[in-house]
Amino acid sequence: MEIRVSGSSSGSGGGVATVTGKVTLPAGWKLSIHTLNVRFQKDGSATSLNAFGPVKDGNVEFTLKVNLKEGTYKVWGLIDVKDSRNREKQIVSPAQSVTIQ
Repeated sequence: MEIRVSGSSSGSGGGVATVTGKVTLPAGWKLSIHTLNVRFQKDGSATSLNAFGPVKDGNVEFTLKVNLKEGTYKVWGLIDVKDSRNREKQIVSPAQSVTIQ
């Protein structure tokens, strides 16, 4: 899974984080849950905001926009997949950082 994150300010203590990316499944694997999860964790916080999007198949490009309060966030995506023997694993993107002002 690849993601790219950018942020824009609304000028009132918040803004929008835009996440674009692509999910490519390994050969022989398929989605076990048809939901993409993108997590936003504000610096200094132990909790995350989860944004979800439906996914019909495993090779898909996506764009997700989320309103956030001012701050710096770690952002990563994940999705659950399984192989032909129903062994499950989670595909996780590398985390990126975005600042909303």
